[in-house]
Amino acid sequence: MAQVNFKVASLFSGAGGMDIGFKSAGFEIVFANDFDKHACATYRENIGDHIVEASIEDIDVSTIPDCDVIIGGPPCQGFSVAGKMSLEDERSQLVYNFADIVLEKKPRAFVMENVDHLGKSPRFKLTRDSLRELFETDYFVQDGILLASDFGVPQRRRRYFMVGLLKAEIENQSTEPFLPIPNGEIAPTSRDILLSFPPPGQEGNERTINAKITLAASPVMRKSPYSGMLFNGLGRPVDLNRPIQTLAATFGGNKTPVVDERELRNGDDPWIVDYHSKLNNGMQAVFKQGPDFLRRLTVDECIVFQDFPRNYVLHGPKSAMFRQIGNAVPPGLARVIAKQIMKILQSLEPVLDWRAKVKSQHWSPNKKWRRGRGFSLAELKEAGIELWQANKKGVRIDKRRKSKHKVNVDLLMKLQTITHN
Repeated sequence: MAQVNFKVASLFSGAGGMDIGFKSAGFEIVFANDFDKHACATYRENIGDHIVEASIEDIDVSTIPDCDVIIGGPPCQGFSVAGKMSLEDERSQLVYNFADIVLEKKPRAFVMENVDHLGKSPRFKLTRDSLRELFETDYFVQDGILLASDFGVPQRRRRYFMVGLLKAEIENQSTEPFLPIPNGEIAPTSRDILLSFPPPGQEGNERTINAKITLAASPVMRKSPYSGMLFNGLGRPVDLNRPIQTLAATFGGNKTPVVDERELRNGDDPWIVDYHSKLNNGMQAVFKQGPDFLRRLTVDECIVFQDFPRNYVLHGPKSAMFRQIGNAVPPGLARVIAKQIMKILQSLEPVLDWRAKVKSQHWSPNKKWRRGRGFSLAELKEAGIELWQANKKGVRIDKRRKSKHKVNVDLLMKLQTITHN
């Protein structure tokens, strides 16, 4: 039997991080949408022309092709610590636009992504609960927070995911978790990624950031030298021995993380550890230029830290490039989620075109046999319908033979090509 080609519609697609992950897992992206012109240009360059540049509120839902899965990451600024963290932010309401489209199109599954605060902050409990209530009319729902570096992505990025499986697909909630479980894969460290690039400014790492690095006159101290705010602005030092910290959409100026080139290239002790220690021991902080061996992350490095292909083409000015990177789901994280969804869908039954059966008058969608014979038990088994899927809510497989086996009508209605001679 031919391999099923599950179709995906992507909303709030951005530069295409989640789409790349689903494509690499074997899904076919048939529709994408975003309102950012630079993100859409990036998407077209790297993935395809099927992206529609428009506000989600202006999309005619009937133009979205029927699909097996709808994916998307509605804008997170309203829920993010880097944003307003306010339900009054208009962007916070776009999660409901996503829900409305899912409930109208009724795909077999959906995946919604957002910042981890939507999944854990008490102030957003009402939003989580209302979304779950909306989806649970038609879907079994599971949600959780995943750490990208647990799945081999070189970034300590936590993201909230809500995943649903259409109740019509199964009689009881699947025992298979909807979200992937960490498999012990070790993520590359910041040092590993940075040393794979030439020094900033050289070919292959040209897109540098020129924002000055100045020491804060009133630093915010934390236990770790890699936390707090020791520099003017929000740019924190990179711990070379760990995956990179979360990449933000606001990078490009003095919020961009700081790299110690002397530590990276020469193996010297990290300057920031010594500076942090001196401040803790009473040294007076002074607003001044930082050492010249400190520099900012580049666009090229951030592309790889976000797990995009190294040759991924980004459109727009550097600020737009950082916005596309920081708003994206790392493709490697999306891929493991997609594989889990694929595993569940494949375990249910093959997806064949039952309409062809109606036309050939072998099967009727109104639960009655028409002219010609029905499906034999052997044919159903060949199609992947196991006996455990038979139940008393179905109709007889072969009425003339008076078989005791019955098959769920809803399952047959979702079949898409059984060879039937």
